[in-house]
Amino acid sequence: MLSARSVREAALGEVTRPVSLAGEQSLPVLPALQGLLPGGVLRRGSTVAVVGSTSLALALAAAPSATGSWCAAVGLPSLGLVAVAELGVDLDRLALVREPGESW
Repeated sequence: MLSARSVREAALGEVTRPVSLAGEQSLPVLPALQGLLPGGVLRRGSTVAVVGSTSLALALAAAPSATGSWCAAVGLPSLGLVAVAELGVDLDRLALVREPGESW
């Protein structure tokens, strides 16, 4: 049986264990897109701007959403969800903000 002190020490160890920073974690991308990104991955907490290609932006979201990460499409009111799914994005992991409003 563990002493009360051992239980407290174990709990403290859980709370104070090393934390990884967001930039140290990465999200996968499809193999065909790896050459477009530093290290061939998306860095968690980073921002990637894709101008003029909704398909490319959605393709970048395919692997992260398939592995359980959340993705969002903002300001795309005519985005077709069938096309999004065909590009590999998991619709269960996609947040849609069709009209973000003026305060965005």
